[in-house]
Amino acid sequence: KDKNVIETVDSLSRQPQIEMVDNMVVRVSIQAGTGIATQSTYFYDVENGLFSEIFYAVFDYHNGMIIDASFDKVVVRSAFDNSFYQEFTDFSDPFSPVAFPFVNICFIEDGQSIEVTYHSGDDYTEVTEIFEVN
Repeated sequence: KDKNVIETVDSLSRQPQIEMVDNMVVRVSIQAGTGIATQSTYFYDVENGLFSEIFYAVFDYHNGMIIDASFDKVVVRSAFDNSFYQEFTDFSDPFSPVAFPFVNICFIEDGQSIEVTYHSGDDYTEVTEIFEVN
């Protein structure tokens, strides 16, 4: 905001992806391998001068909330504090036998729900489900 350097990182194997995700929040993602599961991401709140913790496999950001995932669960949480945390682990279909089954996850309905697409079964069928964020 004041055109000052706020962080310097040395020895990265790849160039980070830096983007504004809303008017005052910067997203910094660093890819370590292939696929979103090997991507680390943190956020910087320009207005308040706050860094988030580092998250892995971040799919979406909306209004201070993020969606991240691990092999068997999806998590919606606040980006900068611990004020909100909700896990989603009850999926309708079994995951395909892959290291990371999630294809895409995004906020919908102005952040009131999430849409989760994942690979299911031995034929890797894409299944999409919608879950309400409480």
